[in-house]
Amino acid sequence: MPFVSRDDDGNVIAIFDRANERAEQELSSDHPDILDFLDRTGGSSEVQVNLSSSDPDMGRVLEDLIQVLIDKRLIAKNDLPSPALDKISYRKRLRTELLRLSQLVSDDEDKII
Repeated sequence: MPFVSRDDDGNVIAIFDRANERAEQELSSDHPDILDFLDRTGGSSEVQVNLSSSDPDMGRVLEDLIQVLIDKRLIAKNDLPSPALDKISYRKRLRTELLRLSQLVSDDEDKII
C-alpha cells in the first residue's frame, strides 16, 4: 500500500511506495485521497484508459481460464452462479456464430460465397 505526504490543509501532495520522513501515513490504493491526488495531477487518466482498454482482453482470458478449469474437472459448471454461467454460455454462442459467419467469406476474394 502507498504512503502519502500531506500539505497543511490535509491534501495529499506526494505518494511513495514505502514510509519515509515525509510520508508515514499508509493508505489503500483506492482511498479517496489517493484517487483525488491522481485526478488532480493527471496521473490516473492514462492508467484508467489503459485499464479500461484491457478489459475485453481480460474478459476473454477469464472465459478461457474458466473453460480450462471445467475441462480439467477442477470446477463444475454448476459451481458457477447462474448469471455468470449464462453470460459465459451466451458469449460462447456468439463466438461460435462469428466463426460460422467468418467461414462464409472466401479467403481469395473476400467475397461472401
